[in-house]
Amino acid sequence: TEMREDSHAELQIKLDASSYKPGDTINIGITAPYSGTGLITIERDRVYAQKWFNTTTTSSTQKITLPADFEGTGYVNVSFVRDINSRDIFTTPYTYAVAPFSTSIDKHKINMELNAPRTVRDNKLPIEIKTDTDARVMVFAVNTGILQVAKYSIPNPIKHFFQKAALQVETYQILSLLLPEYNVLREVAKIGGSDFDGGLGGIDAPLTNPFARKTLPPVAFYSGIVNTTANTTKTINFDIPEYFNGGVNVYAVAAAPGRVGAASTDVRVQSPVIISVSAPMFVAPNDKFTVNTIISNLADESGDAATARNDVTD
Repeated sequence: TEMREDSHAELQIKLDASSYKPGDTINIGITAPYSGTGLITIERDRVYAQKWFNTTTTSSTQKITLPADFEGTGYVNVSFVRDINSRDIFTTPYTYAVAPFSTSIDKHKINMELNAPRTVRDNKLPIEIKTDTDARVMVFAVNTGILQVAKYSIPNPIKHFFQKAALQVETYQILSLLLPEYNVLREVAKIGGSDFDGGLGGIDAPLTNPFARKTLPPVAFYSGIVNTTANTTKTINFDIPEYFNGGVNVYAVAAAPGRVGAASTDVRVQSPVIISVSAPMFVAPNDKFTVNTIISNLADESGDAATARNDVTD
């Protein structure tokens, strides 16, 4: 005679949402291979809530309430045991399933408005910031090329303080002792974590050289820590060097008791008139040579009839 191996029983669960508020009720659609008894737990580094349930059908909807103080990543773990009177004796009597979810952290977020001109024609870069609460803010503007060289990512303090957490709870079962005639679970069920969201995107722009001339310092500004009043616009001005033309990324990070926030925008610094001069690399005494000059007029509303005044005298 041959020993018949029990077929593996699979439990399927589906949450009614991917994100909840603390204190919300989670509705769980459960599809089991047989009727029986189940245990629902909310877990992360420990068990935060639990609820037993019984079902006489293979499909059911169960509910569990999220604790009012629960924040961050969480996992719903459903462990299910076959009814001892069930006729499905050739399937494994124990099965489980895990589904991840997250909670809303809006109460910890500072809503911030960051406004700057899309294009700067002169040497002033005005930056306006406004927060929905009293906060301490720092603003910095950096040449896009430098950020690309450093592979700098957009600041996200909320992401830092509420990082995705792995499931650290280990689940053990003693079903082999409860149902010794079915030696179907030969090792301990150990549940691991799950990766269900992505990271922040970096800067997506054509590569630029932030160090065009060795004698000119790179363009980077820092406001220091400034205080803002709720719903009041504060303006910070940066002086742009005359030699700089290119892209600048502007970032603002705010902090208040129990709350953080960030915002970003980009600015293009573009002189209205650009003069490009080319001359020979080497000349000798008494040589005559030609210097080529190209003038680009980038001023607004300029056309083919644009003129420039020549104040050069011999």
